[in-house]
Amino acid sequence: MKNLHKIILIICSAVTILLLGYAIMEGSKAPDDMVDRIAEEGLNAVPDGLKSAVSYNLYWGYFLLIFAIAGALFGAILNKVQNPTGLVKSLISVAIIVVVVGGAYFVATSHGWSDGKFLLDAGGEQLGYEVGGKKVMFEAWQYLVSDTSVLVTYVAIAGAAVASVFSWAWGLFKS
Repeated sequence: MKNLHKIILIICSAVTILLLGYAIMEGSKAPDDMVDRIAEEGLNAVPDGLKSAVSYNLYWGYFLLIFAIAGALFGAILNKVQNPTGLVKSLISVAIIVVVVGGAYFVATSHGWSDGKFLLDAGGEQLGYEVGGKKVMFEAWQYLVSDTSVLVTYVAIAGAAVASVFSWAWGLFKS
């Protein structure tokens, strides 16, 4: 099993290095004024070779992320099957995570939405960004994902602070 891990690591590293080299090669072919051209023309100013290099690197990154998550889950499940003593604690942890993310999602759905389609800034304007002289509006799912993520981060920070204080207080009483 250890040899299999080494082989997988070598293959993933080699593919990553090759894709990085491809992106660097294509990036070096791009014109010096590409940033200015993108500001004027939008993403159509990006050379096709660079677009494909970035695309391949993104897809490879997605694959690695999914592969890492699947491997971590497989390892955790295998460990719990072989050593079921901490299974209840693990299930409680998963339930807490589901409750926090679900709660953050429901709170995020009620934050400043206008007709459930877009979010307004303090001046009442629809939020977006400008590309090539045209204003591009954010989509509802982009708001929802980012708002949910921010709320989950707040809960994680608060939980870490409470755990830190609890640990400190427990240490005082223990000694």
